[in-house]
Amino acid sequence: MKYRYAMLLLVCLALQAVAETTAQKKPPNFVVILLDDLGLHDTGFMGNDFIETPAIDQLAHDGATFTQAYANAPNCAPSRAAILSGQYAPRTGVYTMMSGDMGESARRKLQTPKNNVFLPEQVYTLAELLHDHGYATAQIGKWNLGHGAARGPEGQGFDINIGGHRGGVGQSFHAPYSKELPGLQGAPAGEYLTDRLNHEATKFINKNKNRPFFLYLSHYAPHFPIQAPPDTVKKYQTKRDTFCRPPAALKYCDMTPYYPEYAAMVEHIDRGVAQLRAALAADGLADNTVIVLMSDNGGYAWVRDPQALSGQKSQLYEGGIRVPMVWLVPGNASGIKVDVPVSGVDIYPTVAALAGIDTRQQLLDGADISPFLSGKGKLSPRALYWYFPAYALDSVVDDSDDQAGRRTNADFSQVPAAVMLRDGWKLIRYYSSSEQGNGNAPELYFLPDDPQEKHNRFASEKKRGDDMMRELESWLHSTGGALSLPANPAFQPSP
Repeated sequence: MKYRYAMLLLVCLALQAVAETTAQKKPPNFVVILLDDLGLHDTGFMGNDFIETPAIDQLAHDGATFTQAYANAPNCAPSRAAILSGQYAPRTGVYTMMSGDMGESARRKLQTPKNNVFLPEQVYTLAELLHDHGYATAQIGKWNLGHGAARGPEGQGFDINIGGHRGGVGQSFHAPYSKELPGLQGAPAGEYLTDRLNHEATKFINKNKNRPFFLYLSHYAPHFPIQAPPDTVKKYQTKRDTFCRPPAALKYCDMTPYYPEYAAMVEHIDRGVAQLRAALAADGLADNTVIVLMSDNGGYAWVRDPQALSGQKSQLYEGGIRVPMVWLVPGNASGIKVDVPVSGVDIYPTVAALAGIDTRQQLLDGADISPFLSGKGKLSPRALYWYFPAYALDSVVDDSDDQAGRRTNADFSQVPAAVMLRDGWKLIRYYSSSEQGNGNAPELYFLPDDPQEKHNRFASEKKRGDDMMRELESWLHSTGGALSLPANPAFQPSP
């Protein structure tokens, strides 16, 4: 009897050990929170002392902050394509939001290549990879990469799509929403979209707590139109007025009247981060869920806190492509600061590595940055690249030479260009040297000493610039990017 009891006890202990081992090996969950047009310095952890982001700040405190993180494009669609594909724009053909030939044809010196407004079907997305490895997958919020059975989220690896279609939010963040936003019709009048998306995200977590999941929470905020619940807006209006009473002279006193609304939009995103982490904790998932937060591009200069950056959304200067990025990996050290340049294409291979999925047979341009998340990582020296053979419009850019001697234009905030960043040196190669750069294209900046990109050093660093130019052109050739663009026969030089 004693023998049987002992054997039974051993069997039970063995089964318990197996169960514990199995539990330990459960694949991690992934939550990617993508914000739309959030400027680099528009959160507390990045130095903003006006906008209240306690949940995002806590996320940064608990995880790893990348101080030199970049979006892969200065606008929405190509940045999202890079995250989901792990590939640079020349490979996907998604290099701008809608069309590369924006603006008046007579003012465009060059013809732009055909632009995909959707992910090609042959792209094996991050969602498809995780779905094929047993993950429940949800796209909640902005998609902006096509629609239909093949091109919408459901055709690109997502089980669930709430709110995602080919475009933006429409006219209002308040219900009733645009009819194009799936799964959001019938909302009570006045419901705020950001709050609703946060709610749908927590529902997905609760529903899938017993299986691994990938949640892609892609907020429409704080993209234009700048709208937020009146109570939150009033709070920031009062805060601004209080801050700006003499003798105070805070930077926010000079900001646009839109700033309180913008701050309120960011706060509602932050509330959602708090809700998500609370849901993960309540379901016992916090210790096995990786969270990534970043912006899809830089913010607009007229609404964001510009702090020491040149340019804005739609431009390839730092203000258009530098973004906040935070990773939280349970079990790793907290408060990690990483100053190595990384970008959106790195999310795919890093998530795959953390999930234990071999991607060596896939064509991925990003790097696995997971070693940095423990504070011990190293990365072989590499360059980052941008491909933007397009014209971009922005009415807030004036028609004058700026302090750096670069030509700006009321019609074109950005003209066709490709960019390379390596070892702090940033090269901008324009496809037409006469359209920007005040006749001094290309442009070369050393960012550690010149974060506002005011001092073009291509002439004084000619050898370095020429070497980088050859490397950039080699990269364009290898990825299928255009080395040159044909002349536009409709172009009419200014008198």
